[in-house]
Amino acid sequence: MAERPTNAAPVDRLLDLLVYAPIGLTLDVATVGPDLARRGRQHAAAARQIGEFAVRAGMRRLDVAIANFVASGDRAGQASGSAAEAANTDVTVDSVGEETEGAAVEGRSPEGSALEEPGVGDTAEPVPSVETLAISDYDLLAASQVVKRLDALTPEELEAVRRYEAATRDRRTILHKIARLQG
Repeated sequence: MAERPTNAAPVDRLLDLLVYAPIGLTLDVATVGPDLARRGRQHAAAARQIGEFAVRAGMRRLDVAIANFVASGDRAGQASGSAAEAANTDVTVDSVGEETEGAAVEGRSPEGSALEEPGVGDTAEPVPSVETLAISDYDLLAASQVVKRLDALTPEELEAVRRYEAATRDRRTILHKIARLQG
């Protein structure tokens, strides 16, 4: 057998990779195939475990973030209203992702709230009708859309929106923004 020149090494490696390796694999597939399949299953199982670990870790982080969000909302709710009001109302998320309080959305007041007793709390003054509000199509807007429009209102218009919102959907985002603007 003749010796190969030293500058032919890259060419020899290319021939090994593109010609001789496929020939060897074809001839040895019966003996090498099961080992390759076993190793492939091991790699797939490891990848699945890593994926499941990543999902569990992400879920834990999401649970912590949600708990922190809920806790911060509870602190804000207690600062603006009584804890008893918050305990009597079911919080849900509407179709645009805004938090709403279930009983108010359905047109009923929660048990023991000021809405049931005339002359107490926000209902001491008459509730304006939605048609008289300075924001058109008010009932069709998400809280984030209403909040953007509040800065342009007069103090009287703000008060009308506050009374209407408190008596109907009672969205804390809107009521907190109005309180900041009025305060």
